[in-house]
Amino acid sequence: KISIIQLNLLMLLFYISIGSITPYLPLYYKYINLSSSQIGLLGAITPLVTFLVSPLWGSLADRTGKHSIIMTLTFISSLIIRYFIP
Repeated sequence: KISIIQLNLLMLLFYISIGSITPYLPLYYKYINLSSSQIGLLGAITPLVTFLVSPLWGSLADRTGKHSIIMTLTFISSLIIRYFIP
C-alpha cells in the first residue's frame, strides 16, 4: 500500500521534472517552426484542461472517499498522456 508521504514525494518529483522542462518548450516549438499562435495555443492547453478537470477529480474523490487512489490514477494518467502520446 502506498503511503501519503510516498505519493506526495512522487508528485513532488513529477512536478520538479515538469518545471524543469516547461520553460524550454516554447523554444523547441519555435525550433520546429510553429507559429506564435500555435505556440500560444499549446501553452494554453494544459492550464485550460487543468481548470476544467480538477474540480471533477476533486468531486469524485470527495464522493468516494478514495483520495489516494484518485490521486494515483490522475498521476499515472498524466504520465501516460505527457510521455507516451505524441
